[in-house]
Amino acid sequence: MRDGDGNGWDEYKRLVMDKLDTLSEQVSSMNKKLSQVRLDVAGLKIKAGVWGLIGSAIPVVIGLGIFYLKGI
Repeated sequence: MRDGDGNGWDEYKRLVMDKLDTLSEQVSSMNKKLSQVRLDVAGLKIKAGVWGLIGSAIPVVIGLGIFYLKGI
């Protein structure tokens, strides 16, 4: 079969190629968004670690303060 037989293959081929191009662009866009989400999650993990450190340091400082005051 040739492409110009009038069987509609040319139109269908263009449609398929257009859809493949669109899907390729969408996948690229989703990969970029996923990379950004991963960076955001990593930043949140760091912030959570810092706040956890601060939160756990407060009782330690209070305990050391009490220990020091009782020793006086």
